Amino acid sequence: MSSFINNPNDYGFIFYTSIFLLFISLYELKKKIKLNLKKEYILNILISSSIIVIIDYKSYLVLLFSSLLTFTFCKLKIKLSNILIYVTGTLIFLLVLTKYLLKIIPNEPIILIGFSFYFFRLISFIIESGRRNSHYLNVNIFEFLNYSFFLPLFFAGPIQRFHDFKKIRKEINNVKIYLIIFFLILAKIIIVDEIIEKQIIQSEFLSNLIVYNKFYFFYFNGFSNLFKGYLDLLIYTEISINLSKVMGYKITNNFNKPLLARNISEFWNRWHISLSSWVKDYINFPIFILTHSSIFSIFLSMFIIAIWHEVNLNWVLWGLSHSIALSLHHYYSKLNLSNFFYNHKKLTLIYKLLCNFTTISFVALVYNLVYNTANYNLVWQLFIS
Repeated sequence: MSSFINNPNDYGFIFYTSIFLLFISLYELKKKIKLNLKKEYILNILISSSIIVIIDYKSYLVLLFSSLLTFTFCKLKIKLSNILIYVTGTLIFLLVLTKYLLKIIPNEPIILIGFSFYFFRLISFIIESGRRNSHYLNVNIFEFLNYSFFLPLFFAGPIQRFHDFKKIRKEINNVKIYLIIFFLILAKIIIVDEIIEKQIIQSEFLSNLIVYNKFYFFYFNGFSNLFKGYLDLLIYTEISINLSKVMGYKITNNFNKPLLARNISEFWNRWHISLSSWVKDYINFPIFILTHSSIFSIFLSMFIIAIWHEVNLNWVLWGLSHSIALSLHHYYSKLNLSNFFYNHKKLTLIYKLLCNFTTISFVALVYNLVYNTANYNLVWQLFIS
């Protein structure tokens, strides 16, 4: 079963599509039954749990144990405001340690479906409960498990926080939503897998560029994979958002045209919004308040984002690169040099285009470090060859 999970660009996507179709079928049956809120929560939990068990029952047991432990801890009503940053750090360390141990253990004993997304949702619940957030004070076990096992969020996020996990009050046109999901699946198969992956990334043109000019190769390869990765995440997220509507919930949008960003800070405000805002709220701001160092908080935040993806040197260097870029932009923005360009109308458009080109070029070049998750050594082989 792990081969399905680890190869989303092959038959794994077909498998997930089948799961989504099963999911939709179950919810169409559910609509015919009139339920109160508690019974609706229970049915949602049962449907989500059964599908996760089908994918990997061991993963489900770990996730269930983590949820029950989190809920029990939060019900103890321990005030964490004074030690919140240490609690957050400990939990993130446990996440990283778990991912690393599973990586080095041979034969992959357990998959842990969507564990990074899942774990960050649980951490946010613990933090907000510790802050005595009013949305978290009187949550019952069924409401909590309905949130923590909400199936559309498992495979590609976003990292939805409980206080933003809202029911949709108006009627939803499910036929329209199913058509949107159908076209998203087509876009994934035709545009991402066939055109971008096979016709561009795996083309002879890119292969020849390695011999002709390595810089051109890294630039075009990085940009092609960045664009592919962006469309991949965008499509999966849009499927999650639309499946959530079928279940009657509104989910946070995760992207806001990041490839149009004119600086690296704006890029991170537009890219993987739920992750970047999570790290900003629970890592960046608390560390800045604690140390009064914006540079240190930036570097630590990007380090957390890096190891959240994968625990290896490539991702750490990727995070370090973005940290340096964010720090330089932070310093540059204090100088207000851009005012010169904005005061000259003829230069404004050129300046904006140049800023966008520079930002996305940097992101694309750095993306070479991490684009090939099956073989992170490939980029180093290209560097030294």
